[in-house]
Amino acid sequence: MGQGISIHRKSCPNAKRLLEKYGYRYIDVQWKGPDSEAAIQANIRISGDDRIGILGEITSVISGDLRVNMQSIKIDSGDKMFTGYIKLSVRDARHLDELIHKLLKIKGISKAGRIE
Repeated sequence: MGQGISIHRKSCPNAKRLLEKYGYRYIDVQWKGPDSEAAIQANIRISGDDRIGILGEITSVISGDLRVNMQSIKIDSGDKMFTGYIKLSVRDARHLDELIHKLLKIKGISKAGRIE
């Protein structure tokens, strides 16, 4: 008690004990599933070798493979290298991690990660 909010699975032994003792404080919660319309905004920076077709591969992974909505994209290139900034709507942190992992598999991508 007095430690803020705790969320437990229904099968958790602590939840069962707390429900018996403090049932009046119980609130049922539900998480939105992976098919939910809810989204979080994320900004990523990506960099690597500038070559013909790399932007197409990047957008194919983002919009095609993972069905992520891109809100904006800015690419700067010079000296055969590029840096890109992409604003996205993803389902959750796991979805963003999966996206970054797939981007890093593209030939020529050297860095990809979330930025503020």
